[in-house]
Order: sequence, then C-alpha cells, then structure tokens
Amino acid sequence: MSGFLMRLDSGMTEFLDDIAREMVERFAISRAEALAQINDRWGGLGFDPYPDLVCHESPEYWAYGIYYEDRVPYWRADEDRSRWRVVPPPPAGSPCWTLPPTVDASSTDVATTDVATTDVATTDVATTLGRLS
Repeated sequence: MSGFLMRLDSGMTEFLDDIAREMVERFAISRAEALAQINDRWGGLGFDPYPDLVCHESPEYWAYGIYYEDRVPYWRADEDRSRWRVVPPPPAGSPCWTLPPTVDASSTDVATTDVATTDVATTDVATTLGRLS
C-alpha cells in the first residue's frame, strides 16, 4: 500500500512520494503527516497515468502548496517566512491518516518509530533535520 487514498499508477505514486519526501525534508514533519496532508488536499481527485497534469510542476512546488495555506514565494531566499500560515493536519481519526501519526517512514514501505530518537533510518534523517535548523 502506498499510503495514498487515490488510485495511482506506479509513476504517479512515485511522483506523490517525491512530494511527501520534500515535505518531510523541508518542513521536518513525519511521513505520516505528509501523506495525511496530501490525502486531505487531493484524496478525492482522480489522476491520469503518469505524467498527469500536476507533473508539470515540481514536487517542491506542490510540497509548499500543500503545506502552506496560500501560495508562498518559497524561491526567494530573503522572504519573511514568519507570515506564512501552515495548513493544520487533518484531525485525528480522519481517513487521511493512512499511517499512525506516531510512525514515520522515510520511504514508501519502511517504517521506524520516533525518527528523532532512532540512530539509523533509510535516509539520513539527522542530516536532513540538521539542514533545516
């Protein structure tokens, strides 16, 4: 299971996985929350086989568009990000949560508990989080 609520071919699953990965790396959220945010925003949509129209924008573009309430100029290094409003995650118990909120996975099928205290993960989470600091 990919963790996405919508029907996707393998190419679209990979593209949405790339969006989730961007969200985890850029916003220091769990994969569970990234999937829940994507499912909340796009769960009711139908996608064509890869490359669907959404593939004309980068995973980075969609990560920011899903995570923040308004379009934000993320490409501007000098932008005042303190005014950017984060979209709250879906409520607990929502079907958008396809992974438990306390479980994180750095790839589609690998899960670790509490990545912040885990020494080894399939992607270098400690390095990623260090870059965000």
